[in-house]
Amino acid sequence: MGSFLVPIIPTSMGMGAELTFPMHPTMTNGILMMTGQLCGGVFGLLSEYLASFYSDLAVGLFVLMSLIASISTIFIVEDLRRTNFSKMQNEIKVEQR
Repeated sequence: MGSFLVPIIPTSMGMGAELTFPMHPTMTNGILMMTGQLCGGVFGLLSEYLASFYSDLAVGLFVLMSLIASISTIFIVEDLRRTNFSKMQNEIKVEQR
């Protein structure tokens, strides 16, 4: 799974910056990384606790998290404000000339 995350991380950071355009990208990336680390730690501890009873529960938790993430991506609506803002600025510059 780690090899699949290599291209996903920069893409998700870029998407986060696009969706929260007026906010500075550094702030967005920091919040995304902090939330990811926090959730990873909590789910790691929860998986360790579940695995002490029955190891398949920890695997089930991973599958459940993957399923929730996959289904939630269906509902993400692209709103490329930063890209559209740059295009509008370029059009205004062309019209002014």
